Amino acid sequence: AAAKSAPPAEAPAAAAKNGPSIPKRAGGPTRPPASIEDFLWNIHSVIEAYGAPLPIDQLKDAYSKHLGHKCAIERFLVVGESGLAATLKRIPHIVTVAQEKDTTVLKATLAAGTTKEDLIAADHQYRKQLQQKNQAAKEAASEAATPAPAAAPAAPTPAKEAAPAAPATTAAKAASAAPAAATSAP
Repeated sequence: AAAKSAPPAEAPAAAAKNGPSIPKRAGGPTRPPASIEDFLWNIHSVIEAYGAPLPIDQLKDAYSKHLGHKCAIERFLVVGESGLAATLKRIPHIVTVAQEKDTTVLKATLAAGTTKEDLIAADHQYRKQLQQKNQAAKEAASEAATPAPAAAPAAPTPAKEAAPAAPATTAAKAASAAPAAATSAP
């Protein structure tokens, strides 16, 4: 009986050490997200409901407790060998990944009280910025590649002048060979 009473005494200490307890979402469990926007909204909602910087290792538990379904982050975001923190850093418009003391924590990037529509608008704006940035990088890369070939033809200009003479001699050889072949055929 003493062993059973010890864990409840440790539970409040653990809760104080790990930050606030996340409340369950009003209205009961929700359905798992059907789109990336729904998933991003869920992540934002969980971090916001936590009420303090959320230790990254508690994200999945907090998500499940708050929303009533499993956090299937891999369904929407690629979690590579670099881990969850690196994955979440790719959505800085939704989640801010920070280091506090010796713990990696998550903070909601968007203001408290942000609506789902505001989050979706922020996500579309961020994606548009990424597309523009990628397009500018492609253009810069192609411009960097373009001057090199443009400079290369300028250098062989003397070779181009010599080139017409070479085909003429080749053509002359072909012409002289053709009548010889024609005369030897009959």
